[in-house]
Amino acid sequence: MIKISVLHPSRQRPILAKTAFLEWLNTCEKPLEVEYLLGLDSDDPVLDEYKNLFTQEDIDKQVGRFVMFISNTTNIPAVVNELGKIVSSTSELLVVIADDMGSVKKWDIILLDSLKDVDNFKEPKYIGVCDGIHPYGEVLLYTIINKAFYNKFNYVLYPEYTGCFVDLDMFEVVKRMNCLIDLPFVVFQHHHYSIGQASFDTVYARHNNPVTNVYNEQVYLRRKLQNFGF
Repeated sequence: MIKISVLHPSRQRPILAKTAFLEWLNTCEKPLEVEYLLGLDSDDPVLDEYKNLFTQEDIDKQVGRFVMFISNTTNIPAVVNELGKIVSSTSELLVVIADDMGSVKKWDIILLDSLKDVDNFKEPKYIGVCDGIHPYGEVLLYTIINKAFYNKFNYVLYPEYTGCFVDLDMFEVVKRMNCLIDLPFVVFQHHHYSIGQASFDTVYARHNNPVTNVYNEQVYLRRKLQNFGF
């Protein structure tokens, strides 16, 4: 039975995406209780490379469920929200990752153990982990929510965002809901170019550029004035 859903948006990085998939799979204690949802844009110029690397027959033997979901999306929040719609009904936990986001050994056990006294279908919870770059609590870049949290909003990430600021928005929402489970000792290393663990590429440039940053900041400031809906 599926207990955890990994939501992985990717674009133009098939090899990095497969590397991330293998890391999360190999560090997982009970992979058959995990579903892996890979979200891709329909206009991705290297879609065929993804299809060659992620063969359904092979992956189905390694995880409880694998879906390569292709939609007319153009940004990460949109892809993540599309993946949220196809999460299995039995899944208790949604973990959002990216091509450059790492895991830790037995991550599935660690996360579920932190929720052992929680009804994951009735009590909204967000699990905070360290990203290996920012001091814990400064910002939470890994979106890890239980099903009750998802059901409260019916989306994973606030849908007006197209990129940056969406994680800041989520943190503000979590604080207002008082639903944070702190795991500062768990470090899911973010292999980001800013610390020399990846090369700056067109995908980074697409996600973080002056035009979209201005738009997303405006959304964030408006949401702040509205107390993020609370």
